Amino acid sequence: MAIIDTNDVGELRRIEARLIVRFCPPLHPDEVRRCIADGAARYESAKVRGYISLLIERQAAEQLRALANR
Repeated sequence: MAIIDTNDVGELRRIEARLIVRFCPPLHPDEVRRCIADGAARYESAKVRGYISLLIERQAAEQLRALANR
C-alpha cells in the first residue's frame, strides 16, 4: 500500500475492521485485506487524495459482497 501515507494507515485499519465484522464469516479476513490492497493499488497514481479511503472501502465492500454471494 505504498500510496497511503502514515496518516491514512489508521483509516485503512478502521476500514479493514469494519469490513471484517461485516463479511467474516463467511469470508476469511485475508479476503478483506486483499480487496483493500486491490483498491489501494487502483488509486496509486491519483493526484487528488481526499476521498481515496472512501472509494477503497466502497470498492472492497462491493467485491466482498460478490464473493460472499457466490
